[in-house]
Amino acid sequence: MHRLQLIFKSLVSLQSCYFIVLFQFIIIELIIQCFFGVFRGKIPGRQPMKQFNLSLEDLLPHRDRMLLVDEILEVDDKMAITRATVSDQWPLFDGQAVGPLVLIELVAQTAGVSNGWVRIQQRGRDSEKKGWLVGIKQARFFVDALFLNQRIITRAENHFAYENFRHIQGTARIGPDVVGEVELQVIQTDSKGG
Repeated sequence: MHRLQLIFKSLVSLQSCYFIVLFQFIIIELIIQCFFGVFRGKIPGRQPMKQFNLSLEDLLPHRDRMLLVDEILEVDDKMAITRATVSDQWPLFDGQAVGPLVLIELVAQTAGVSNGWVRIQQRGRDSEKKGWLVGIKQARFFVDALFLNQRIITRAENHFAYENFRHIQGTARIGPDVVGEVELQVIQTDSKGG
């Protein structure tokens, strides 16, 4: 802020309307860009994954057919947003579509992305990836099936966190339509007690 004041004072001392207008234009443009997300990846805490050279495998213990998430769109220490594309390799695929129960796993994996992010921030990339014991508190589905190649955007947020316990609320969308709402309670045991 002090640097900005010095620049502004020097521009005013020049008594040049051109510089003042230009300076005001630049400040307004920066504010607009921040509000509309052009610098979204530079706002502390909420970052697109591409900036950090992390993969899904760094964040989640899931592999092969059980890794449903394709891409991390946004992540911070409280929430994550992911994208997944329905595939015939997914569990519950019946030859034509996938049952909506798989949305529970998508919410769980999306929450795992955020919690994996926290683990890496606190203990480093090479720290142990442990699974979570998941309880389904509530799940509501608004579709009967998920069809091949549909893209699902899932948001999962830690609404309550205490040590190794989380209460998570998640929403899955296809386009603008909500296709599922899921509440999970998850706990992770420490390696000492088993």
